[in-house]
Amino acid sequence: MSGPVTPERREEFVGLAGNDVRLEDLEESFDRVTRLLGTVLQVPHVAILLLGHRHAWTMSSFGIERMHRIDRTVSFCPRVVAAGRLLVIQDARQDPRHAHHPLVDRPDPLFFYAGVPLVMPGGAVVGSLSIHDRRRRRLSRQQRQLLTDCAAIVASEMELRRQIREQARAEAAVRAERSRLGRVIDSLPFDFWLCDAQGRYILQNAVGRALWGTHLGRTPNETGVAAEIANVWAENNRRALAGQMMRGDFTYQIGDRTIQVEEIVAPVRDEQGQIDGLVGVSIDNSERKAAERARRESEAKLAAAIESLPFGLWIQDAEGRYVMLNAPARARWGDLLGKRMIDLDMPPQVKRRWQANVEQVLQGRHLRLDETYGTGGDVYHLDTILVPIQVDGQVIGLVGVNIDVTERKISEQRLHHLAHHDVLTGLPNRRAFHERLTQAVGRGERHGQITALLLVDLDAFKDVNDTLGHDAGDALLLEVASRLRHARRRQDTVARLGGDEFAVILDAVRRPTDAAVIASRILVELARPFSFEGQELRPCASIGIAVFPNDAATAGDLLKHADIALYRAKESGRGRWCFFDEEMRIQAETRRRMERELRRAVDGPELALRYEPVVRPGAAGRISFDATVRWLHPQQGSLEPESFLPIAEESGLMGPLLAGLLRHALEDASWWQGAGLALERLTVRLGPASVMAGELYRIVDKALSGSPVAPCHLEIGITEAMLLGRDGAAIGEVLQALHQRGVGLSLTDFGAGHASLLQLRRLPIDRLRISSGFVHAAINDQGDAAIIRAIIELAHGLGIETVAEGVAEARQLDFLLAQGCDLVQGPLLGTPLSADQVLAYALGRPWERQLQGRPAALND
Repeated sequence: MSGPVTPERREEFVGLAGNDVRLEDLEESFDRVTRLLGTVLQVPHVAILLLGHRHAWTMSSFGIERMHRIDRTVSFCPRVVAAGRLLVIQDARQDPRHAHHPLVDRPDPLFFYAGVPLVMPGGAVVGSLSIHDRRRRRLSRQQRQLLTDCAAIVASEMELRRQIREQARAEAAVRAERSRLGRVIDSLPFDFWLCDAQGRYILQNAVGRALWGTHLGRTPNETGVAAEIANVWAENNRRALAGQMMRGDFTYQIGDRTIQVEEIVAPVRDEQGQIDGLVGVSIDNSERKAAERARRESEAKLAAAIESLPFGLWIQDAEGRYVMLNAPARARWGDLLGKRMIDLDMPPQVKRRWQANVEQVLQGRHLRLDETYGTGGDVYHLDTILVPIQVDGQVIGLVGVNIDVTERKISEQRLHHLAHHDVLTGLPNRRAFHERLTQAVGRGERHGQITALLLVDLDAFKDVNDTLGHDAGDALLLEVASRLRHARRRQDTVARLGGDEFAVILDAVRRPTDAAVIASRILVELARPFSFEGQELRPCASIGIAVFPNDAATAGDLLKHADIALYRAKESGRGRWCFFDEEMRIQAETRRRMERELRRAVDGPELALRYEPVVRPGAAGRISFDATVRWLHPQQGSLEPESFLPIAEESGLMGPLLAGLLRHALEDASWWQGAGLALERLTVRLGPASVMAGELYRIVDKALSGSPVAPCHLEIGITEAMLLGRDGAAIGEVLQALHQRGVGLSLTDFGAGHASLLQLRRLPIDRLRISSGFVHAAINDQGDAAIIRAIIELAHGLGIETVAEGVAEARQLDFLLAQGCDLVQGPLLGTPLSADQVLAYALGRPWERQLQGRPAALND
């Protein structure tokens, strides 16, 4: 019987004649052969063996239990295969080659052997068919033929089985190839089909089945698709079966879906070249078509956008040839498409510049150029950008952009002009002035030249604005600017520094006195009157002069020293020029030092109040005081108000100074009243420009709100200059508010200024203070005496009391009392006192001694 085949048995036959024999397939038919031989020949053992590399393998056996393998060195099979014919061995025990054969070397040995080779139809010998017996035998011719025929039957069966296996393998390969081809066709990303010669579908891939359903065995008109689609398919099949290859783009509607396909239908020919079917593919190009459409739309939009750009754009290839220009580029430069730089018709210098720029960019550089073209009024400015186009590190061309920045340049120039020139006069402004002054000083330093600076400040310009309006002020400034231009030299600079202040830079004068000549010419030029809306205006100015290098080594110091000289010119009477000198600098530094020290002193104890008695003749015990401030300077001692109040006014310190004085004065008054002093009024005087009108009321109101002293005991003294100044109207409103608050008001130094009678009627003035100058002169000057009588009569007629200041002699007192003056003050009645001395003075009442025996001074 046949047995199982192991991997070891398979390896035995690799490369041998029996390589194609499958042992596992040799089963019952081979067992029948061995059984037949054993029965007919009456032998105890029959075997069919295949010869391997190391063993002979039993395919089938009869009789004694078979051995699956026999070592090749003792096996009979190799000898039979080698001989290729019948081999008979009567007693194998006698042959050392086989003495150890398993059938021979046993207690009951089968020592007789007869075997024939298994010869395949192709001639290959693969094994043997053998019989074994326990006795010697002589085989007849028939027995030998039977053995040979049975071997042929076994070989034929083996060949048949091999062919069956080969057929099976071929069919399996075909099936595998068909399966693979089917998978390949199903893997195609497009519709694929085959039709027979009648146009019936015999194959559809997965894409086609999913898209249209399964149509195998049907013609297009039998598929059930829409008629218009079926007609297209049928027509394509008809033409393909007629020998044409059909190719085209089609649009199909499948439900709510539209697809665009490219179809190819081609005839299929047999070996004789006859058409026996067709093959077709349908590629869904919907996404590609949509992408192409989107790309075309995008390209169209990009092209339209490029054409619509407000600036020129172009592309040049690696040879500098223009391959694209948008509309603005064509409009500016003409149609340069296809041209190179050498082909352009333009000025040689422009062409050379362009060519150099292109060559640089084609070498990989990025360029940005500020270019100007044209002449005269036809000038335009371009911002040009050139960028190389690189692919894989290789420059293949360039893209250029021309942005017309003419308007921007004009705007920048205009802005630069506005930034450096005065809007009203068109003159260089302060910023440009500083730049030009620095440049002039630099040139003077390099070339050893003299540079002079003239600061020109208009006198009484504010009065023109206040009385005639700002239009008149602007007209005055324009006229002054024009005249300054006319008076200067061509190389000189005239600038407006702001407000009513101008400057003239005299570049490279021969001598310092030349500056004085030009300054005099300017004053003469400015002094000429001019008319504005029927009003005659007469400009007047003061000029400060500083010279480089005599007066300063830097532009900053030159300006500072010219300003000091200007201040001195104004102090000296205005309408004149003044050179800077070292003494001015010292005085200016002294003034600045005093300003710094005054700022520290405002909130400290250095500023002390002194109170001058103001006596009302005939009033029993009642007395007023006129408060004045002294600066107890650590180094300079006691300073009168005239030496520091102007500094306070100019430096903006009068607000805090006045607030502090009012607070201390009211504190002293509260103390005096608490000590029993019958205080009538405490006067605090204001200078000609002490504080702004609005600030004055706030300061007084705040001081009174924080004091127990009643407002009626406080008097604010104002000067005529305050009423006549630029804030006169606002001062009037504040005085009305202070009057309603209960505060007394007095007009100081009346008669020394120009206060009008109309103002006395309109303003709530309580007292008129007669200037000490009139008082001193009244004894010897009938005119001044008449003025005092008129002032007193006028005041009384308006219901206003009078106060005579500076009374130093008894004769002056007698005259004033005789004229009915209400109150008097001065050295004769008492000098200014400290707060502590006031109480002692009031208790001693020394003024009564001066009033005794004078009828006008009798008590009520």
